[in-house]
Amino acid sequence: MTGIAAAELAGRGFTATPCLLSFERYKGWMADIGQRYIMVNGTAWKGYACCAWTHAALEGARGLVHRHNILVGEIAHIRVEAFHEGCGLGTGIPTTTEEAQFNLAWPLAVLLLDDEVGLQQILEGRLDDEQVRDLASKVELVEELYHLASVGDPRGKYVSAVTISLKDGRRFASGVVEGGIKFPQGWNEEQVGKKFRWQTGFVLDKAQVDELVEMVWNFEDVSDPRELSSLVAHR
Repeated sequence: MTGIAAAELAGRGFTATPCLLSFERYKGWMADIGQRYIMVNGTAWKGYACCAWTHAALEGARGLVHRHNILVGEIAHIRVEAFHEGCGLGTGIPTTTEEAQFNLAWPLAVLLLDDEVGLQQILEGRLDDEQVRDLASKVELVEELYHLASVGDPRGKYVSAVTISLKDGRRFASGVVEGGIKFPQGWNEEQVGKKFRWQTGFVLDKAQVDELVEMVWNFEDVSDPRELSSLVAHR
């Protein structure tokens, strides 16, 4: 969206401050434009509809609950050790969907209750759910894994460690867990298709979704991109 807006402004005569790419030292960055594309290798696939920095904590907590058959009502406290950026998301109870998506406690709590984090979990209509709010209030976030990144360990970017304490005194620790965010991602068409169907099913009927999936996977055969926009617009 930003690129299109910039191109349209430039086409109307708008100018801006000099770009870094105009300097001699950065010309190499532009040498392969039109030959090499980062859309695939530079984009990560997310299984949860929330900030990627939360995914390691979500995976850690989910794994503990499934492995030890933990009931949500048994949980007294959840400690999440995370990296600096992840801790910046905080654990405040959200009041908007943006706050729910860029928050650590909310998606973690709703995942343990619903076993998924999608539109139904992060839109405003869910934010008054007292069960989610209560569980989210039990999440403690601690900046503890920063040293991994500081010494060049790639795990320091998207990792967390989760400890769940139960009301009967038992404690379960995940150890260091990765969130599945990496570059290049290694795309799986089946996973991407499944997520697309999962999310678009809220606003489009199945026939439209099926046609969209087929069109996108074979987009090089589409003669006019308006075919795609028309399919989405006419519901």
